[in-house]
Amino acid sequence: MENVIQIELTLNKAIRKAYPDRSYWEYIIYEDPLQADYYRIHLSFHSMNGNNYVSHYEVLFNKRSTLSELFQIDGNSFRLKFKKN
Repeated sequence: MENVIQIELTLNKAIRKAYPDRSYWEYIIYEDPLQADYYRIHLSFHSMNGNNYVSHYEVLFNKRSTLSELFQIDGNSFRLKFKKN
């Protein structure tokens, strides 16, 4: 089963979600210069629990769709979905 993460459609600006343990994840959405019908979303996950672990993912999102392509993190499936205004 896949998990859906809701995000805001804000171009070219880093959006961050922080947690009490100082870990956070952030994303930046930009128009894909090679594929005009797509947004490219850069996700990064940061763990501050003594190991400063960082992981990065690139996700494509068709501008005509409500969900991003499926991507995997540690064996779990995810999709991104834009929040409705």
